[in-house]
Amino acid sequence: MQIKKLELRNFKNIESLETSFNGNVYLVKGDNELGKTSLITAITAILTGERSDQILQRGKENGYVKANIGERYEASLEFNNKNPRGTLKIRDLETGLIQTKGAK
Repeated sequence: MQIKKLELRNFKNIESLETSFNGNVYLVKGDNELGKTSLITAITAILTGERSDQILQRGKENGYVKANIGERYEASLEFNNKNPRGTLKIRDLETGLIQTKGAK
């Protein structure tokens, strides 16, 4: 399973990120508190549905994580003040089938 594209809005301390991936291994580096762990948390959330209680960036009303996974799937995790853990949706691009996982 390979993430081809990733978008984040108001996820933890990342206000906005949009990137594409073409290879198999990536190195993420940077100073402390810039969002490296938040990026890994977002990838984990979109692939497994596991997430912490506080993923919405403080002071924001809503946010999302979206990913294209391989050539076949689109996944989105949308969250807001009323649903802070969000709802995960995975769409099979071949069949159109959508699976949804709400907050636990």
